Amino acid sequence: MGPYNIPRNVKDEGRILFIFTGRSIIYTAIGAIIGFIFYLLLAAFSMKLIGMLIIGIFGLIGFAIGTFKVPNIGSFKFTKKVGRRKHR
Repeated sequence: MGPYNIPRNVKDEGRILFIFTGRSIIYTAIGAIIGFIFYLLLAAFSMKLIGMLIIGIFGLIGFAIGTFKVPNIGSFKFTKKVGRRKHR
């Protein structure tokens, strides 16, 4: 008898904490760092709560940029290289 391959669902194995991929966690961190700069500026004016909200908003924006797929649009010259290519 030959070997029997057990089918596995490997679709989400590259995810961290079920929602973050490697790319999305990096973009989230970058967004949070940018938000932290605003937090420091607002903390100087004793508006720490607003600064924390801005950290969260920028973190969510970074997560959205890192998670959502950009479509491949070939009809315009400047958008041909924007979308993700599928690996063969």
